[in-house]
Amino acid sequence: MHIDVISDVICPWCYIGKRKLDRALKEVDGEFVVTVQWRTYQLNPSIPKDGLDRQESLRKKFGSTSKAAAIYENIRAAGEVEGINFRFDGIERTPNTIDAHRVINWARNQKLGIELEQEIRQEECEEENRKDESPEGKIQESIQHLLVEELFKLYFEQGKDLGDKQVLSDACRKVGMDYRRVTELLDGPDDIDLIDKEYQLARNMGVSGVPCFIINNQYMLMGAQDPERLARAFRKIAAEEQRAERDGAAVVQREYGCL
Repeated sequence: MHIDVISDVICPWCYIGKRKLDRALKEVDGEFVVTVQWRTYQLNPSIPKDGLDRQESLRKKFGSTSKAAAIYENIRAAGEVEGINFRFDGIERTPNTIDAHRVINWARNQKLGIELEQEIRQEECEEENRKDESPEGKIQESIQHLLVEELFKLYFEQGKDLGDKQVLSDACRKVGMDYRRVTELLDGPDDIDLIDKEYQLARNMGVSGVPCFIINNQYMLMGAQDPERLARAFRKIAAEEQRAERDGAAVVQREYGCL
């Protein structure tokens, strides 16, 4: 099973949605193979390259900082359930997230690779997984998944500016990417057009809010869904596709005498 998560790293509900997704994945662990990829969305692509003052952006969005505070208190409470320590008062700037999406994309495509030691460890882990893997499959966590978690933490819990190239480079280094290469690429225009196209694709698909989960390129779930609902959806989709595969195999056997 493959899950595309359309998300923005400055969306608090996306952080909550990721934690709920992680719990759902643990619930179905061992039942079937699951891969996750994170896709681009920008809540406000018109934010200047160097970002905006946080208080100013809140006033523009909500009309007043007091109204924003009431809304974010509800989000803070929802995050607490998922083990997230939202520190909205520590966020000084609202960044343009295009560079954050660039590094997430590079992690997804392994364009930058990972440091040799990390690569060796990953290969060793994969070998052990192949030895231990049940017929039903396992969840496959990626460098990209780890990077997304790190970026959420940096912004929402530590108040770091995700428009700062050094912050992004340090995050990449922490999850094992080649941070020197990240720094070089962030100084150029690599994949800016690609990120914009991916955002426009999401909009054309009808995505107007995030997080959005797309399962096997067919099924869409909007919002920070509860883990139980996600797990039920995963199991239902997996069962339907297994039935379809069996029915298809039966047709082949009848028509061509296979098996």
